[in-house]
Amino acid sequence: MNRDTVLINVSIPTPANAGPDTAFCFSNLSHQLTGTPAGTWINPSWLNANGTFISDTVGTFNAIYAVGGGSCLVYDTAHVTIHPLPVVHAGLDQQLCAADPCFNLAAPSPLGGAWSGPGIANTASGQFCAATANNGVNQILYTYQNPTTTCSNTDTLLVTIVPMPVPGVAINPLFC
Repeated sequence: MNRDTVLINVSIPTPANAGPDTAFCFSNLSHQLTGTPAGTWINPSWLNANGTFISDTVGTFNAIYAVGGGSCLVYDTAHVTIHPLPVVHAGLDQQLCAADPCFNLAAPSPLGGAWSGPGIANTASGQFCAATANNGVNQILYTYQNPTTTCSNTDTLLVTIVPMPVPGVAINPLFC
């Protein structure tokens, strides 16, 4: 009777961890995903092997992280959501006289944002006072943040203030 011994070594692969599902706002900014332990990201063109990507496409994407090799290669997936920016409209540009009374700018879209810039007396209501704005063109910003996605966007309203004319008195000499 012949006998032989085979030693079998079973390795338990190290689990891959792609990190939590995450969300970003649409932009041209670069973001970094981090997986553990050391491994590589394997995905389509939107994500490089180091986990860097630019959030310039709206949608939900799978980020696959791989650790190990051969028969011990393990994967984990993180879902990356890129939210759209809110569409913001501050209203039409305006031209006013420096002596015009304070008033609320036309209702922006969507409601619930904040106004800023020269002449803004109330950031919530958009109360604008020509007397405290600059003569000439004033850039008035309306910024809105979506409460669900926390993505924000800004629109600019141009308000041109025309200064009051300076009355002049001409002294005419008297001729006899």
